[in-house]
Amino acid sequence: MTSLVESFPRESPTILHRLAHWVEASPHSPCLLDGENDLELDYAEFDRLTNRVAHLFLSWGIEPGQRVSLYSDNALLSALVMFGAWKTGAAFCPVNPQLTGDLLAYTLQDLDASLLISDAALLGEVQEVLEALQLDTAVAVNVDPAVARADEPLNDAEENRVAGLARFRCSDAGDGAALPVVIDAHDVCSIIYTSGTTGRPKGVVQKHAWLHALCATQATWTHADDVIHCDLPMHHIGGAFSLFARGLWAGASVALWDRFSGGHYWDRIRRSGASIALLIDVMVDWLLDAPEDFRDRDNSLAKVHMQPLTDKHLPLANRFSIDYIVAAYGSSEVGNALLGFVDEHGQA
Repeated sequence: MTSLVESFPRESPTILHRLAHWVEASPHSPCLLDGENDLELDYAEFDRLTNRVAHLFLSWGIEPGQRVSLYSDNALLSALVMFGAWKTGAAFCPVNPQLTGDLLAYTLQDLDASLLISDAALLGEVQEVLEALQLDTAVAVNVDPAVARADEPLNDAEENRVAGLARFRCSDAGDGAALPVVIDAHDVCSIIYTSGTTGRPKGVVQKHAWLHALCATQATWTHADDVIHCDLPMHHIGGAFSLFARGLWAGASVALWDRFSGGHYWDRIRRSGASIALLIDVMVDWLLDAPEDFRDRDNSLAKVHMQPLTDKHLPLANRFSIDYIVAAYGSSEVGNALLGFVDEHGQA
């Protein structure tokens, strides 16, 4: 019997092989829009920037098989750390930045990462927990002006907290020279923690084969000329993998935002020209409950993944002129097990 890994195309067994393909095939195609800082990167620029992150991690002693963690709600930082970690052969292990106290302590102890990167504003909670647990996890603080969200310099308390810590700054890592791909489909890609709605969060170990299957499935309805709107948390599979990694797998462009905003949603869609989005639960209610506007149908969205699929899919499609609603079943453990499409206006 042929295994799942053996059935993968030889030219792109992992997301890094796929990224290399697009860097060579269309280096100047748009890759990423960081909506928070109005920063645009094409595929070649994103590749060089994540090479710099990888070189920085290597200079800090990160090795293949180790775990690089992130405690931040900064979507751009998440994207850079994710691909930078993979380029060193390490696993990307984000931690929900809303976790504090006992839940944060449990997660960090369970994860036992080699490196944790955080924003200055969140360092106090992390350092207190790590000191109490006596973990060997090295801590770095994000001070890169192109990536950080804070407009103001660090205050005295923040400066005291970051004193002596490694500084995450892409410009400190050379010219972004290419690195050989050191991962394969059997290697661990990430450890993602579940939401904890049924008990303590569980760390789900995912291999690059799992990510390949997820991205390849989602890429069946994603094309290089699509723009994916990503405003879901990057510490879970929805934002990090179903939207961002899938976009790069398909050679598409991804517009990143740190969080969902009902009030600014359609302005963001129009600004980026997004054609694909993912709406979860109350996000649909937010959009439908907003006062009707003469511009409601004047947007670029064509395909919306609605999770879960409810009877509101048709009112949503009619009001906002959406062609297809996508429904899926999946989880952190299995990825996408089932995928379906609703042709809302009978165009297929």
